[in-house]
Amino acid sequence: MLSSYIDTVRLLNRDVRLVFATYAVFGFAWGGLYTLLFNLYLLRLGYDTDFIGVVNGISRFAFALGGLPAGMLGMRFGARRMILLGVSVIATGLVALPLAEFVPLDWRAGWIIVTLSGAFAGGSLFFVNMTPYLMTVVTEQERAHVFSFNSVLFPACGFLGSLIGGLLPGLVADFLGSTVEDPAAYRWPLLLAGALFWLCLPPLLATQRTESTSTARQTDDSGPPIGLLLVLSAVLFLVNVPQGAAMAFFNVYLDAELSVSTELLGVIGAAGQIVAVPAAATMPGLAARWGQLVTYAMVGLVGCIWLVPLALVPHWSVAAVAFVAISAYGAIRGPLFTVFSQGIIPARWRSAMSGAATTALGLSWTLTAGVGGVVIRDYGYPALFLGAAVFGVAGIVLLSVAARMPGRLRDALEASSR
Repeated sequence: MLSSYIDTVRLLNRDVRLVFATYAVFGFAWGGLYTLLFNLYLLRLGYDTDFIGVVNGISRFAFALGGLPAGMLGMRFGARRMILLGVSVIATGLVALPLAEFVPLDWRAGWIIVTLSGAFAGGSLFFVNMTPYLMTVVTEQERAHVFSFNSVLFPACGFLGSLIGGLLPGLVADFLGSTVEDPAAYRWPLLLAGALFWLCLPPLLATQRTESTSTARQTDDSGPPIGLLLVLSAVLFLVNVPQGAAMAFFNVYLDAELSVSTELLGVIGAAGQIVAVPAAATMPGLAARWGQLVTYAMVGLVGCIWLVPLALVPHWSVAAVAFVAISAYGAIRGPLFTVFSQGIIPARWRSAMSGAATTALGLSWTLTAGVGGVVIRDYGYPALFLGAAVFGVAGIVLLSVAARMPGRLRDALEASSR
């Protein structure tokens, strides 16, 4: 299975390999540096978990709001153009964000919210349009491998970003003659993370193929598959709550609650990223053996189960193992949903499906980040993690029920599981 996977990836065309280069930068800068350091930066600025939840929730809501418009803009102006615009917006927002220290104190919170929300809106443009773009430049047989390899590449580079991100605050603090409690120790690594996104533009500009108007898009006059769009979006919303809760507050939990050092946080974050690499690579084989529908349900359920020890055992080692496991199962689930949902949607409506999925994912993140801060304040971290697990199980139940509904919806879901 592994040799077949590697052979397929090697044969992918030049444009796909250039997209992979972009995902490598995304993994290192966003999945590694930004994810590890941003919340810690806010803590050093004096903000509490309430504000951290609010700023993360609003930015993810911007990601959600941008989903459907991003899909429509891609259909109107071309996915490739929107991808380039999205990267530019991300880079601008993330570079501007850590400059908050230099604006008047009364404006600082607003600056953080606006710049981060802008970056997430750019992320919506990028991810919504990248999915249908890739669907047009690869064959049907290559799709599972392409989206799986993207999910391999992202955590692999995130692994390096997390390791380096864990070391950078200490190195910067030593250089500045301060400590890791100084916001400046986090400002410069975050500036680096934002600046790296400009490196995504050259490989994207070098792509030569443009998404073509497919025959299916020209000849299929059927209306939008509303039932599929709504059910799949609802499933994605619910199933992503567990991982969203773990990712949004894991570093805050270990830093503020368990007093874990930044260096150890970096190692744990890196472990979660590197374990996700072989996990994501198993996706095509698992889906081929068990079917996409069954595999997605099983992986989602196991991810929920790992939230239980995270909630009930307040020790960094248990939290680290749970975080790594949740990261691994998320790495399988993400590309599987993309291939699964795009495969059962008529080609004409793939951009709409991508936009709806992005909206659902963003709203799921908004719930976990925005409401999560309040839940932590009033009820503690166990309530957050256990509550998130309940949402995830509800998503698996909804998917199982949908697969048994009569008519077009059941037919499409059953066909995808074969």
